[in-house]
Amino acid sequence: MACAASGSILAAGLLAAALCHQSAAAGTCAEAARLPATALAGGSLLRGDGREVALAGIHLPATGAAQANAARQAVAAHARGRLRFDPATPSRDRYGRCLAKVTTGDGRWLQAALV
Repeated sequence: MACAASGSILAAGLLAAALCHQSAAAGTCAEAARLPATALAGGSLLRGDGREVALAGIHLPATGAAQANAARQAVAAHARGRLRFDPATPSRDRYGRCLAKVTTGDGRWLQAALV
């Protein structure tokens, strides 16, 4: 009986640890950060901390080979060096990505540079 109880306690502890790790990895969108990033499809950036961020207030094509590739290249051209990510409101899009206003190292607003 004691083995069964300790097995349940171990399982509950592992589940709690997994949920805690998942929560920490998902993080919050509330803090501003200055990090390098990599351009992804659809106007998203992968921050240096591993968080995917969508550009607030702008929609870029994610599919359609020519348009999506051109959009990703345009973001990559402007998103060099360390970028400042300022949280937007609402803080997440319907896909769970953080929404942010992004400023380049020289002070230009990335979304405005793409329009």
